[in-house]
Amino acid sequence: MVIYCSLLLLSLLSGQLNANPGVKVRITQKGLEYAKEVGLEILKQNMEKEHFPDLSGYEKFGLGNVKYNISRIHVTAVEFPSASISLIPGTGIKLVIGNASLTIDMNWNIRTWMFKDSGRGTVYISKVFVTAVFSTPLDNMGHTSISLTSCRTTSGDIDIKLNGKSGFLHNFFIKYLKKPIHRRLVTNSCPNIRSGIQLIDEDLQSLNGESRIEYFVLSIILTVLMPIDDLAEVDYSLNSLPAIFQPFIDLDLKGTVYPAGNYTGPPYVASPFAIPDQSDSMLYLAFSEYFFQTSSFAYYTAGAFNITITEEVSRTQSNGVTAAQVIQDGVLACQLPVPGLTKLLIGLQSPERTCSYFNISTEIFGSIIPEVAKYSVIPYPVMLKLMATEVPIISLEEDSFTVEIQGSMEVFAVLPDSTTQSLFTMNITANTSIALNIFDQKLMGSLCLNRLQFSLAHSNVGFFEISLLENILSYILQTEVIPSANAKLSKGFPLPNLADVTLTRPHITIVQVRF
Repeated sequence: MVIYCSLLLLSLLSGQLNANPGVKVRITQKGLEYAKEVGLEILKQNMEKEHFPDLSGYEKFGLGNVKYNISRIHVTAVEFPSASISLIPGTGIKLVIGNASLTIDMNWNIRTWMFKDSGRGTVYISKVFVTAVFSTPLDNMGHTSISLTSCRTTSGDIDIKLNGKSGFLHNFFIKYLKKPIHRRLVTNSCPNIRSGIQLIDEDLQSLNGESRIEYFVLSIILTVLMPIDDLAEVDYSLNSLPAIFQPFIDLDLKGTVYPAGNYTGPPYVASPFAIPDQSDSMLYLAFSEYFFQTSSFAYYTAGAFNITITEEVSRTQSNGVTAAQVIQDGVLACQLPVPGLTKLLIGLQSPERTCSYFNISTEIFGSIIPEVAKYSVIPYPVMLKLMATEVPIISLEEDSFTVEIQGSMEVFAVLPDSTTQSLFTMNITANTSIALNIFDQKLMGSLCLNRLQFSLAHSNVGFFEISLLENILSYILQTEVIPSANAKLSKGFPLPNLADVTLTRPHITIVQVRF
């Protein structure tokens, strides 16, 4: 199913309330209309595959009875020339199918005290009308189900053509076959719909960790917890019952990101927000600042903002070429056994590791900062340890997504015995912006560094002007840290999982909502 989607990122200027959603999903009337067409086609296909139970019984005939048996009932064609789907505010979804028709093949057998006959037959049922209303109750676990709250079926004309031995008696038989077929159609249509809904609901509820909503034909799977990567998970469980209005349905999702396996609530409260009145798209997904701020908190808690940059020096031993590595905080160097080659290693605390080539040593720092040259006469490899000292702050403004990162960078000299000696520590304030896009059902980002500020926090080599290092440090961040972060962001955040739905022509807008 293809759904045209708009994604809204909402900055909220309001007071804070409990139990507000971090993410909203809106299904518009346009989306329901499209889903109706797809769903009716699926319904037709399922009906044509269905095996129906035999019909048997008797009808009064003069002084006796006409016994009948109808078997091997098979729907060969279904037509829905007129169907509409509408929303009943506060109640549910109303489906009206008008002037539907069915063509059925069957075996038939009729017996009276005077004669009997059997053969194949075709039933044409037309002017069938179905009106059904569905609701979506919610349990206290954030799981929803679908239920049929009302249903009414009426059928009009039934035309039967029989093939058998006693052709001259067929018109006599037909009137006795019409009655049970009409009766079964009227009395069993709604119970069959209800039974089908219950089977779907039982099947969906049996799935561990998943909650599914079936809005008639629009299947929306809302997996309560979805893994983002090894470090974080996102909770898309429903906060409340779906809100049904005349032109759309709104789903309030929790929209909280947690460190993987740690479901302690974040130190943030979601603010209320509403999706702006728009109806051009079939589906709208709205993410508030709360969603992204909990993402920032989760990754900060998981240590994703702690980065180690170190030089690896390869050297030749008597038995061949090996690599001398500096391994710190779980960072593994890339193995490239080339004699005399040095490289800068960027290691993030995540499954992905990146390497690039850059010579860095106390000699380089000493050529810029005399105090380092005096402190370290012998050139040693240098290790940089970067960490966020506070949870990065997310800010959504009109057409703008920024992340403010407060951090520190400690510079170490790596001694020949692989121990380290701290040279100095700097405070870093990085202002970045993120460009967003949607690909493969994921929200992806690309980080851009806007500005950097450095200040000297502590020095073991004596005081020096930090401005002397700004160019080289900016270069390292721009060429090593930012690309590594973008490689991570390119993995994407999973969107609320929409079953059998492919988002096409997505459009992302960042808006401010005032309350």
